[in-house]
Amino acid sequence: MTKTRMRTPTVLFAILSAGCLTDMEIGGYSGYRWSDDSTGDPSSDSTPTPSATFEPRASSASPDFGPTVRLDDPPPPISGGTLTVTSDGRTAVAADPDRDAVYLVDLVANTVRTIALASHDEPARIALDSAGRAHVALRSGGAIATIDIATASLRRKRQVCPLPRGVAYDGSKDALLVACAGGELVTLPAAEGEPLTRVDVRPDLRDVVVGKNGVMATTFRHGELISLDATHQIRAVAAPRVGVAVSRVAWRMVAPPDGQSDPVVVSQLAPEKPVPTPPVYYDSLGGSMTCAPNGPSTVMRHGADTTILPDVVLPVDIAVAGGTAAVVSAGNGHTPSLATLFIVPFPGPKCILGTRVYLAAQITSVAFKDKKTLLAQSREPALLFVLDATAGAVKRTIELAKSSREDTGHAIFHSNSGAAIACASCHPEGRDDGHVWRSESEGALRTPSLLGTLRGTAPYHWRGEQADMHALAKTTFVTRMRGPELESDRVDALDGWLTALPALKATVRDAAAATRGEAVFNGAGRCTTCHAGSQKTNNASVNVGLGGAFQVPSLVNVGFRAPYFHDGSRSSLTTILDSAHAGTSLSPAQMQDLASFLETL
Repeated sequence: MTKTRMRTPTVLFAILSAGCLTDMEIGGYSGYRWSDDSTGDPSSDSTPTPSATFEPRASSASPDFGPTVRLDDPPPPISGGTLTVTSDGRTAVAADPDRDAVYLVDLVANTVRTIALASHDEPARIALDSAGRAHVALRSGGAIATIDIATASLRRKRQVCPLPRGVAYDGSKDALLVACAGGELVTLPAAEGEPLTRVDVRPDLRDVVVGKNGVMATTFRHGELISLDATHQIRAVAAPRVGVAVSRVAWRMVAPPDGQSDPVVVSQLAPEKPVPTPPVYYDSLGGSMTCAPNGPSTVMRHGADTTILPDVVLPVDIAVAGGTAAVVSAGNGHTPSLATLFIVPFPGPKCILGTRVYLAAQITSVAFKDKKTLLAQSREPALLFVLDATAGAVKRTIELAKSSREDTGHAIFHSNSGAAIACASCHPEGRDDGHVWRSESEGALRTPSLLGTLRGTAPYHWRGEQADMHALAKTTFVTRMRGPELESDRVDALDGWLTALPALKATVRDAAAATRGEAVFNGAGRCTTCHAGSQKTNNASVNVGLGGAFQVPSLVNVGFRAPYFHDGSRSSLTTILDSAHAGTSLSPAQMQDLASFLETL
């Protein structure tokens, strides 16, 4: 298979450690300007003083996709956070969701032992216990795989939930905690055995950690930080804000480096104020805050400390050791002139670039071996970089696998277009960020999900004005995101990758209610009038009393997509049904049953 990038793994770096920057050229494009007397405080809602000005970047750095490559078995969306190191610093454990394997890397001998898993298991998050075992969440396999590190053997797989996402080890109980996207938090004995407890916490759980303050979890799309009590009931929920922005897409939460204080979360910010009228590109915070780039902004949070990282696109992983944090920028992986890894002080100032590391690969995960040595895992090519944690210089590389998983559609979707935004910024993992964008001309428009909803559902966009993927790519990637023109074969590759995205596996909580709800869907609810066929849509534009005609959405995975309607005006499925949607009149019991059925789609 021909790879689209054949550069020798090298590194360049520049250190910019001040909290406020002066006007400069960095990496070949225009930087950000703050005057020396600006505080650069993103926590204030006040309008910046005239001396603290913001200039949106118009980057000339475009991604390089190379020759078009399409895989018969496309790689999954990037999730990040697939790397950890044993406490003695000897072994790195790296999961590879693209190749369905786990690698045990001897960091002294530079050797690799590979544990092959089943096709499409999609191994991701890893937790190490006190008995020399690695426990790996299989995102698509619905299980926890337990690996004996000494013998490099797969001991067992235990089914836990349809969508395991985060996993943590609780040493006080010798137990695993598994956070599931369906909302379940499952407790397992570390060694073996069936689940001990299963608690429905909150939909869309992402990561879970155990610290001095107890168990903490995050939600993915809305970036909430959830504190749980001893029985895993919700104690408190924080939905962070920074100035005029709201938290969206908590890509990664890691335990505090000292095991005592608050966890560290890297997420995105999205604006609540109206963005400029299309075809102007996404403007993020519109100059109302310092340190904000175009598109969703990356933010690192630790308790009350908040640091914005303006050039990090797709911050899919973070690692912290002592006074240093390393943040991945997976979106810069196909643009040689942009950094793929940022090393910053921790806790840091309100705005920082830190040490920029330019690696000739698409980095997806990081971990510290110790305070002086940083490891970075790339998905393509499959390498482990060993770096000096202070300077960012590469000491050596270790090959994890020889096979290529380069796919042009996957690359386009995850690449910084040149305006500090990728398709996956708003559609993380092919889903949606749960955000309602407010256009000056078009009003409120909610980000749609792409998982399992595109195949056979053209025309696209909210009003069905885009006839096919070629028109959609031109409008979004090229015009709004200011990306390069895409040749026809590349658009076809993008179309192929997107339409192959599988739907999420829903948790069925009440099978009897779902069965009754299906009868309502096909009968009294009259839902099939518009939501017919396997995709549950007739591909038409219909006016349901919300300001014009809009595309009938596919109902595939609709239970994962709140808020609802094109403007996000309905918070739940039951509120849609209660609004006499499509002219129906259902009893409360019918509406509840129907909602139960829709949640299974």
